[in-house]
Amino acid sequence: MNSLLLALLLSLSAQAEEAAVPPPEAVAQDPEAVDISGLEEDYWRPNKDELEVVQNRRFQKKGRFELALHYGIYQGKNYVDSKSRGVSLTYNFTNEFFTEISHHRISNQTNEFLNSVRTAYGFTPDFNMEQSQTVLSLGWTPIYAKFSLLGKKISHFETYIAPGIGITETVGSHPSGHLTIGQKFFLTENFIFRLEWRMSRYTDRIHVTQGAYSVAHGGTGYVNQKETTHNIIFGLGWMF
Repeated sequence: MNSLLLALLLSLSAQAEEAAVPPPEAVAQDPEAVDISGLEEDYWRPNKDELEVVQNRRFQKKGRFELALHYGIYQGKNYVDSKSRGVSLTYNFTNEFFTEISHHRISNQTNEFLNSVRTAYGFTPDFNMEQSQTVLSLGWTPIYAKFSLLGKKISHFETYIAPGIGITETVGSHPSGHLTIGQKFFLTENFIFRLEWRMSRYTDRIHVTQGAYSVAHGGTGYVNQKETTHNIIFGLGWMF
């Protein structure tokens, strides 16, 4: 009887030990133990630097020129309304870097603010009107992307930054610094629409004929004045 009871206890103890050890299938089902090497091979590369974000660029620019016509809403002096018309020639070293030379003629028309000053105070302020700007710039294109146009067509565009130097003409020629931020929309393989904002800075020399400065200097004189102008430019370009 005692032997039978001892054998029964030993059998129950062995079964409990077997139940405490999980089967191989249970270990494989542990989420932390799942083998994802197949996913890594399909979706990740060993070296992330080898993967370009945008592939199969449709519009290649490297080694190509672009000729464009421009129309700008020019914001210079407070006393005139100004517009600009110009032309530019661009050469693309690569898809990311380019150089451009542009020339704009500026037309001016006195505005209501100047007329109000003349009526209220009986004099015309001394200032110079911008006549033209010539700019040589070096550009960088950090953004190239695609977007859906009304769900009908995939369009391509890029954003660029182009600092430059140039000459601004008033009554004289003045060295000027420029910063252009713009976008190009590729309408076809060769036809491009451009939208730009250009900020320019230069020092103008103004001939002073009246006011406190003139009295202090015994008559007419000159004063150097720093100027900042802005130009919103629309353009149509042909790349070849």
